Amino acid sequence: MWGHDKTRGHIKGVTFKDIMVTEKTVPVMKLNGGDDAHLIEDVRIENLQMQGTRIGNAEKAKLQTNAYVRGLAFVASPGGIQQPANQVPEDTVRKLADPQR
Repeated sequence: MWGHDKTRGHIKGVTFKDIMVTEKTVPVMKLNGGDDAHLIEDVRIENLQMQGTRIGNAEKAKLQTNAYVRGLAFVASPGGIQQPANQVPEDTVRKLADPQR
């Protein structure tokens, strides 16, 4: 629970985009609405990758939801996630660590 307010709000039309989890331990994620008046609706998770694998549903993402979450969508863009400019690709790291490769 992130909020400490006595009243709850409503989340609608949020997009999480280009998320890459590289750690071996995958975090548990939760989306839980409060009740019928305090829903989480139309959340889009676009280009989620965990340990190099594209994730296309809540089960594979270890995303827990409750009955007050509606319209959750997982979407993979055709181009996938672009490598961040400040991150060295893993195969380059391996080659630098072992030049015999």
